Amino acid sequence: MPAVALTDTNGLYAAVQFYKLAQESKVKAIVGVALDVSRLPELATRHSPLATSFHEKRNDASMQLVLLAVDMEGYSNLCQLVTLRHLGHNKIVTEHEFG
Repeated sequence: MPAVALTDTNGLYAAVQFYKLAQESKVKAIVGVALDVSRLPELATRHSPLATSFHEKRNDASMQLVLLAVDMEGYSNLCQLVTLRHLGHNKIVTEHEFG
């Protein structure tokens, strides 16, 4: 197989070891995170693709968002998002803020 992806839940715990082992095996490593995020009602409009999943899980306080890094900058962004989540920040981090 030419590539393989790994996601940890709410962290990047195995990312470095996974990346190194994939390189040794000459397989492209795709690193990601499955991040538990608070449901944001303002995102769940009738016209939003997220609306269905929000309405199906009305009793859930959060949903899981899978994010994959395309490159080292993406990995850095994932690290920042994971850190913000662990610090308890609930704000949406926009592309402008990563600028």
